[in-house]
Amino acid sequence: MQSIGGAIFQNELKAQLKDQASLEYKQIEMLLDAGALKVREVALHAFPDRLADIIVAYNNAIRTIFYLPIAGSALAFILSGGVPWVDTRRKKEDNEMGCTEEIDKLQSDKQATV
Repeated sequence: MQSIGGAIFQNELKAQLKDQASLEYKQIEMLLDAGALKVREVALHAFPDRLADIIVAYNNAIRTIFYLPIAGSALAFILSGGVPWVDTRRKKEDNEMGCTEEIDKLQSDKQATV
């Protein structure tokens, strides 16, 4: 299963390899099938004159992926400004008033049973 970042990376990498390294569709597929760990090995074997351009294309594609979490974090920060701050702690006055009401109730119950 591929994540959103992986899908964006694949599409951006294909575009970068086509534009930056001037590779054709079959050459791009050969690099993608090799995987990220064997790209340098496959590129050196298949087209050594374009190795630097292929590495630059990978770098540009990875850099594009890092924009996604930066944008998401910025959006979350901006939207968090619209969330109101609410104090959920009990106030001292409310606590004391609740205790006196309970005491009054207990005393009235005690008088009712006597």
